[in-house]
Amino acid sequence: MKVSKFNIINDVEKLVKDQYTFLTEQNERIDNMYEDYNDLLEYRKVIEVSQSMLHGEEFRGLRRQMESVNDSSKNSDSCGSDPEECQQLFRKPSVDSEVEVLNLAGDEGVQVGRVVGTCMNSDLLRLKRMLFRATRGNALVISKSEGGIETYDKKEIPKSVFIVIFQEGGVLRERIEKITQNFSKNKYNLPKGGLQQKLMKINERVEQTRQLIVMSIVGMEKYLHS
Repeated sequence: MKVSKFNIINDVEKLVKDQYTFLTEQNERIDNMYEDYNDLLEYRKVIEVSQSMLHGEEFRGLRRQMESVNDSSKNSDSCGSDPEECQQLFRKPSVDSEVEVLNLAGDEGVQVGRVVGTCMNSDLLRLKRMLFRATRGNALVISKSEGGIETYDKKEIPKSVFIVIFQEGGVLRERIEKITQNFSKNKYNLPKGGLQQKLMKINERVEQTRQLIVMSIVGMEKYLHS
């Protein structure tokens, strides 16, 4: 009789441990799905905002300014909160820099590199300063914030999308990626074409991940009530 009770206690203990392990694993799996879902939402926002930046009036206006201003613009008040960066970006372009400026959107003739990511709004100015100093002004940083990036639970994280544009060659890419990885969780691939197709694929993955999360939560609830 004593042996039988002992075995029952062991069986119950094993059952509790197995259930605890199962629930822990399921919680970790759901947490990972939440993270994947939020990363997909951020990637979607990056492509949407990047597309609007590269083809928007802000980018075209910056290009016109870089082509038209002269050396006296270095002392202009139009530099805003980061005059060091503006002195370099709004200089009178040399022949080489004119070629680079005219090909920033990815035209043929110059191999243009892009590094795309997101950073907290409060870190954006610091990121720009570090990139300017590390590249000696040989990289253009454009950024945009549209009120934050939404998460699964409908919270908005105050982040900006940034694009670092530079002419490939030398160690520029290595320096830029080393700095940006300290600000951006992910490095995003920005397709040169087929953005709408990419957005459609991301939307499909977002919906698939959302359904998996819902089914996993429902399954957990049924398991706990059984």
